[in-house]
Amino acid sequence: MTLGIQFLLSLGILLLITGCSSISYDTTARPHMIVSDEKAPFFSKGPAQAKGPDAMLANGDEVEVLRKEFGFSFVQLDNGQTGYVANDALVTAPPRPPEEVVPSEINSEGNPSLLPDFRY
Repeated sequence: MTLGIQFLLSLGILLLITGCSSISYDTTARPHMIVSDEKAPFFSKGPAQAKGPDAMLANGDEVEVLRKEFGFSFVQLDNGQTGYVANDALVTAPPRPPEEVVPSEINSEGNPSLLPDFRY
């Protein structure tokens, strides 16, 4: 092959590889994602493990992405288990609503208090 064809082929492969990612996020954060496929294989040791998937995640299951790799993300499930799920099976989860602070008791003035009314 000529040098020009090799260069164009290499450039095309590079563009193809960098453009194949289905999810993007701030790598300093731990993005919250949900499974978008009806069923997504979950591999505890990695996608190339010999025995096949350890579990199947269902549509809507929530995961936290610990590390994104080529084709797969290393995730943590709500139960704390970690493993790999295909990037194509994940989408960004909608933002979680802020947690509502509920006063636990009424203080001596009859007003809700976020802190207990201590008496010594």
